[in-house]
Amino acid sequence: MTVSYGIGKSTDGTDWTWRAAEFHQYIDPNREWKSKANEQQFTSTGNWYYSGRFVWTDGGYTEYASAGWAENRTSLTATSYFTVTALSNPTSPSATAASSSQINLSWTQWNDKNVMILRKKSNQSWTEPTQGVSYAVDDNIGDAVVVYNGAGTSFNSVSLASSTEYNYKFYSVNNDYYSEGTVVSESTQTAATDRFRSKVDGNWTDASTWESSSDNSIWVSATLSPSSTATSIIIANAVILTTDETASALTINALKSLTINAGKSLTVNDALINNAGATGLVIKSDANGTGSLKHNSDDVLATVQRYMSGSETWRLVSSPVDNQVIIDVDNWTPTGNYEGGHGYDFYAYNEASATWLNQKVGANNITNFTPGQGYLVSFEAANQTKTFGDGVENYLNNGDVVIAVTKNGSGDYAGANLIGNPYPSGIDWNQVDHTVTSLFEDTYAYVYDRESNLGQTYEGYRLVDGSSPNAYIAPHQGFFVIAKANADFTFTNAMRAHGGTFYKSPQNFEGLKLKVSNGNYFDEASIDLYQSSTYNRDRFDGLKFFSNNSEMPNLYTVSKDDILLAINKIPEIMMDEPVNMGLTIPTDGDYELSISQQGANFENNVLFLEDLLTGNRHDMTNDGAYSFTASEGDDPNRFLLHFGVVGIGEQEQAPTLQTYLVDNRLYVNNSLEQAQLAVYDLQGRLVAEQSLNTAGLQALPLELPAGVYIVRLNNASESRVVKINVQ
Repeated sequence: MTVSYGIGKSTDGTDWTWRAAEFHQYIDPNREWKSKANEQQFTSTGNWYYSGRFVWTDGGYTEYASAGWAENRTSLTATSYFTVTALSNPTSPSATAASSSQINLSWTQWNDKNVMILRKKSNQSWTEPTQGVSYAVDDNIGDAVVVYNGAGTSFNSVSLASSTEYNYKFYSVNNDYYSEGTVVSESTQTAATDRFRSKVDGNWTDASTWESSSDNSIWVSATLSPSSTATSIIIANAVILTTDETASALTINALKSLTINAGKSLTVNDALINNAGATGLVIKSDANGTGSLKHNSDDVLATVQRYMSGSETWRLVSSPVDNQVIIDVDNWTPTGNYEGGHGYDFYAYNEASATWLNQKVGANNITNFTPGQGYLVSFEAANQTKTFGDGVENYLNNGDVVIAVTKNGSGDYAGANLIGNPYPSGIDWNQVDHTVTSLFEDTYAYVYDRESNLGQTYEGYRLVDGSSPNAYIAPHQGFFVIAKANADFTFTNAMRAHGGTFYKSPQNFEGLKLKVSNGNYFDEASIDLYQSSTYNRDRFDGLKFFSNNSEMPNLYTVSKDDILLAINKIPEIMMDEPVNMGLTIPTDGDYELSISQQGANFENNVLFLEDLLTGNRHDMTNDGAYSFTASEGDDPNRFLLHFGVVGIGEQEQAPTLQTYLVDNRLYVNNSLEQAQLAVYDLQGRLVAEQSLNTAGLQALPLELPAGVYIVRLNNASESRVVKINVQ
């Protein structure tokens, strides 16, 4: 007799699988058999029937045991069965982005079964695992790859592409059979080097404005905003730039827009493509500043604003676009109450004749802005915002812009050419050649500026010193230069920089700045030390250009060769070398001359102002501003500025001794009644001495041969030693 057991899906044994049974135990009078452990693998769900089978080879018949035992059961009608159900999926699957290259996974096992996880990108398709086939990590199943197969409850999926949505499918596994699977999706975080594309209107700096992609195929919501390392940036909505930003390649789609807010800057290092026309790229300007764009692509259309505060105030401008029309009543040539129904003034400058050419005069033929040329403008209406680039061919200037400069005129201002920054960004005048072989007589750009400070207004020329770093000139700013000869000057992209205002004060100024004010308007003049300079006008000095505002006083110094200077650089401070100060007065009234800045080069000097009209001598260092009355038409060369030297120990207390030399007369100001004066030559020999028995300012003639001497002053409070040069 043979004993076996069978299992199958039918009740009559059809297609059953029969296997030899093992003897289990003897229970008199019966014997028991059993199946082997783990011998049967179920390949489908549903009811599975089972039965024992006894075959008597001697008797030639077969009996079946299903449910209760019964003799003479020679045919099978199975009634015993169990039901096989499908594997359930793991529960609580989750995926969380940890970085631009990692997604962390977690789950709960179902019935302690192993878990297999497949991964694919969101634009790929699933292929199901084959039941009964074993898979290992890194095996491919269609587009997907096995990333995990084990008994754990978490896994970190690494080495992923940034800005990519991934799908993960979790399977419970039993003997190489798989549940139907459950899917979760997650996107890796954005990498700074990804591609960016706006998805809604918004600010550049808001990540929610953008979607990102690592392959230009799958796009996901960005987790950061684009920066200089982004592979590319596409403007597909209305985006506003509210901070200073840098981009690599930038494209503006048709009918979309990018606005650079006033005072903010954008640098595009690679290609800039504007498919939206002039309205698609707007560079704003208002009372707080103007936007700035650095780029290096040709044929870029834009609308560039220029705000001008106040009414009937003068400005120097230059066009940042090509082919900009001047005659436009809605823009640069508005109507108004001036003669002829105009509401503006507009001038070009002629160097040869040193005259302003009126745009309203047809013979002057001033109809379009010339890139690289400056213009003087003023408007009747207050607080005007003018625009460049609203035409179909007004491309932003880029690359080399050449402008002719001349020296055909005569006089102190021969060679004065009104040129202008031709770019929508600032320029750094320090990047221009300022050696003695350069095209220009000095290192300065003469920028017309208007500012208000503590209720007073300045309107006139500020000097941007190109010999100093960061000598910024604002976008579309006109300015004067002093040419040495007729030549072509070339603006280049290498000069371009971001400057946030139309005039930028020099940094770390260590000189002396004097200020004249009538309570409403003020002007300033500067003196500084420079070893290579002279007392005559040289290339380190800046000329004085007078204000176009007739209500402005004008302050300047005069070089030894009688040139009027706004910035006067001298080789050294000498007690016997006073500086001539000049002043033009717009109206009769009260004025004040003061020190507005006393830098490190002059911090050890006492400054005395001599008023040649009244004969007054005023200690500006210790007594503050000098107040005086002036009339229109007064001699402009009214003042001398003398330099004294702070004595020994003077930094801790107010000086009681001051001295300076003028016309070989030694002036001593002694606040105490008793003092001793001694004069020595450079060999240390006493050549003169005198007792000073009264307090106050005294003038002492020095009848000494020309040369350098040492003066020693002593009183009960202090001692002072100074060097003088007798001529």
